[in-house]
Amino acid sequence: YKEAINALIELPRQSPQSRLYQAAAQVALGNLKEARELAQRAIRMNDGMTAARIIGEEPYRDRNIREELRRRLVEAGVPPE
Repeated sequence: YKEAINALIELPRQSPQSRLYQAAAQVALGNLKEARELAQRAIRMNDGMTAARIIGEEPYRDRNIREELRRRLVEAGVPPE
């Protein structure tokens, strides 16, 4: 997860999605404060952002991966619906 966070931080442009992936990785590492800050920045960038919407846009076929991402996003403070 640390490698993913570092790669996402180095992106030349931070999108709401890149911040949300960072937030999910921070949740996985137990860093809830950082995760919540990142999630709030993403939500401010894209009003109406929900975990359900993000999951609906992701191409993961594995339902377990989608559910784990959804759970981490909600734990970071992204509204579920």
